[in-house]
Amino acid sequence: MDFDPLPRPLIFCLTFAAALAARADNTSIDLGVDARYESNLPHAESARDRASDGVLAAKLSATRSMMLGEHSGLALTGTLAYENYRRFSALNNGVARLEAVYTFQPVFGFSAPWYEAAISVEGLKFADSPIRDGAIAAASLAVGKNLTDRIQLKAGGSYEKRWAFYENVYDLNWRKAFVDVSYRLQKNTVYVRATRIWGDQVFSVRPGLTESASKASDEDPAFGAAYEAYRLGATTNVFDLGLIAPVAERDSIVASASRYLTSADGGRRYADSLVRINWQHRF
Repeated sequence: MDFDPLPRPLIFCLTFAAALAARADNTSIDLGVDARYESNLPHAESARDRASDGVLAAKLSATRSMMLGEHSGLALTGTLAYENYRRFSALNNGVARLEAVYTFQPVFGFSAPWYEAAISVEGLKFADSPIRDGAIAAASLAVGKNLTDRIQLKAGGSYEKRWAFYENVYDLNWRKAFVDVSYRLQKNTVYVRATRIWGDQVFSVRPGLTESASKASDEDPAFGAAYEAYRLGATTNVFDLGLIAPVAERDSIVASASRYLTSADGGRRYADSLVRINWQHRF
């Protein structure tokens, strides 16, 4: 797919990595660049309202890890990211994120389970879609276990809350549960993940049907002058298949495909597919 020349915020993320690395001390610095394609950005049910797009993104993160005792540790991560959309430039956005992950393994051993608790907060700023500007806070719990020397199982759940800075159509709540199984080959790792999401979804469609079940609505010109955004209660199933491939001592590539199937209040349904390839370098 073809993309426009890199915008200044994305170039900033790329060139600023070297300066951060020089100040890193014992903190790891990661730079990621990915390209993805999404088939149904508006989450539309009707073919006339669906719209696809390709996205080029860059992410720069710094992680500080520390042991809190013989059985526990804490990782603090700060991230800056920028996404550039090929067709719908109003959706270009910058993200600033902070995350803390606490890991605890009560009993030492390769096959002994470990537990994770995480909290995060992030801010979202879009180029020309103020109804999407806002912040997200999340808290999660998970447990992981090595079943064999090649197979790892992880499961957990989270609660996420999104606040909209303008209007309220993107005031969203989600509860999520997931199961993740990974299989390590000689060098690469294959994983599958199933996620169930209960909460809100936003559908952007052109007028034609009255959304009597909607909790909130607003104009959504990001996809065209006639589009309206509706917030509905919904249930979503997500299925992921991915490959993690180290390509050098400090570089890796992650390729993944995701399928989203959503059923919402009022009988609304939509499906969405996302294909992504990501390159990551650790300084």
